[in-house]
Amino acid sequence: MRKLVAIILVLAGASLAFSQQTQRNGSFDKLTVRNTMTVGKWNGNCIVDGVQNTTLAAAVACAGTSGVIEIPMFAVPSFVSATIPAGVTLRFDGPSCLNNSGTLTINGPIVAGNYQIFCGAGTIVLGNNATIASVQWFPGATADVQINNCNAALANGGFCDARGYGGSLQTIAATVNIGTNTAPGKTITLWVDRNTTYTCTTNITTPMFKVNGGSTFMAFGMVPYPNAGIVVGNGCTTSNGLLVQGSNLGIGLVGGFAEGAFVRALTGSTVTDGLCAAENTLQLTKITNTSCGVQGGTVPVAFKAGGVGSNPISINLQLDYDQFDCQGNAGCRPIWIGCGTPAANASCGTGAITSMTFIGGLAVHAGTGLPIVTVEASDGAGGTNLVDNINFYGYQIENKSGDTTQIGFLDDGASSFHIYGLNVTSQGGGGADVIKITNTAGVNTDGVDVTFSLCCGGWTNAINNLANSRIITTATPRMHYIYNRGAQVNSNFWDDGNGNMLSFDSSGLTLGSGFRIAGGGVNRYLGTNNGPPTLSGFGTSPTISGNGTYAFIVNVGTGGTASSGTFTFAVAANHGWSVHCDDITTNSTAVFLTKQTGGSTTTATIANYSDVAVLTAWASGDTLNCTAFGN
Repeated sequence: MRKLVAIILVLAGASLAFSQQTQRNGSFDKLTVRNTMTVGKWNGNCIVDGVQNTTLAAAVACAGTSGVIEIPMFAVPSFVSATIPAGVTLRFDGPSCLNNSGTLTINGPIVAGNYQIFCGAGTIVLGNNATIASVQWFPGATADVQINNCNAALANGGFCDARGYGGSLQTIAATVNIGTNTAPGKTITLWVDRNTTYTCTTNITTPMFKVNGGSTFMAFGMVPYPNAGIVVGNGCTTSNGLLVQGSNLGIGLVGGFAEGAFVRALTGSTVTDGLCAAENTLQLTKITNTSCGVQGGTVPVAFKAGGVGSNPISINLQLDYDQFDCQGNAGCRPIWIGCGTPAANASCGTGAITSMTFIGGLAVHAGTGLPIVTVEASDGAGGTNLVDNINFYGYQIENKSGDTTQIGFLDDGASSFHIYGLNVTSQGGGGADVIKITNTAGVNTDGVDVTFSLCCGGWTNAINNLANSRIITTATPRMHYIYNRGAQVNSNFWDDGNGNMLSFDSSGLTLGSGFRIAGGGVNRYLGTNNGPPTLSGFGTSPTISGNGTYAFIVNVGTGGTASSGTFTFAVAANHGWSVHCDDITTNSTAVFLTKQTGGSTTTATIANYSDVAVLTAWASGDTLNCTAFGN
């Protein structure tokens, strides 16, 4: 009879509000709900049943430092404050509710399903043994409130698990903060189910989801497109669907991580910044397997990366296998990189945007006449921002159907801009320029390096460089283009382990041990730059000067009796050396013609002849200008 009375009292104490909240959060987790309510103390558990332990405080005393406190299904114990020791497990048999008006500190582990277990107006503090929490444990009329309550409760950081929402529709009425980026700071990982739809339909102006420094947004499962993900709905105004915010080195928070996000903007929505964005990133920030698509609404950019505020620094951002698609919506750019916003370029001041890498993804279908990828180093007022080391590897771009004015990559002043393995496709006819380099006043575009893997699918120009008025209208699939603004000396090297090196720059081609044409199975030396040949014969104390065989100067020496001399070359030619010399000192009937008379694969002999083809001596100290080529 005592057990029956206790059950009736507990059921009568369950609040209507709690029952409604439990129903809104979905079905119970059957793995953790016990089918039989235990009354009294059973198997060592201290049960808050109104009989064995009438209060939570009594159960805490019962458990000591290593017991189990069991909360029966539908129990709603009320109290001011309590502390659960680190060695004590808090177990919930089913939906039930701790109603605290002060601070409830739980230092031990919690065993509960995906249902509400906290309903008080007080504060929840989860310690180091309770670092994985279901967001559905917490009160809140909307998902943002529940997730933010979880974020706040994890005092030292941990995991907020929202996968229990399953395939339901959840409302976001304010920014969901994942971790904190202000002192003392903490990192949180938010787990979500990709079947859940998070939507806003009101003006929240700030981001829907914000990943702060060191924290993580991680989505699991398949996406039943188009009914899931982070959705900016009709009538909603937000700055971002998903924002990965910068780090705070001052409190030791670095990086940030987002994986598996699926973010969409619908007709009637307004995004004021970027549907997806990464701002002021410092060290090890990564976005991977994420899709940001604009199905409608007013959205300036699908993905925005760069800096905001005074003197922003944005470095070491990596994006792996992500998709950014404007679906041709007016005014939308798939990717924009810079300071400020696409609508208002701002000065980076003394800040910089650098070391940003996109790997294996795609950016497609910009609004009419807009670039697919914009790298903006102009501050909008004729000045230049430091934007450099922007890299795309194995990337694909595709224009909007029928937009022949579209630009693929617009480089407005960025330096060290590298694109390798670019795959260029078109939808219903190609665009205008795959790569466009501008010469806006004040910008100093420098160091552009592009390698195409597939180009250019009906586009008009592969390269349109306004900085030097260079247009390349066609390109082979493997075309490689390099642009440097100024004279670049010693900028390109080919080296090997045998001491041979070739350099190619704005000063010309500098050869290694020699320059050869390989063809028909025969390698033919044209010359070497490892010094001029050595001399034998000639007059007394002859000299030779020069850096190689292409051009060298010989002084035949003194005495006036030598009529011939021999050159010995450091490199053997396949068949022999061809030498030509002109006497630039003496021109007479005696010193009329200097010509080659013999040689081998390593030598060549020359001699002087008179105007009647008689072998005669050079005048003392004559100078010969010579060149030699191997064959």
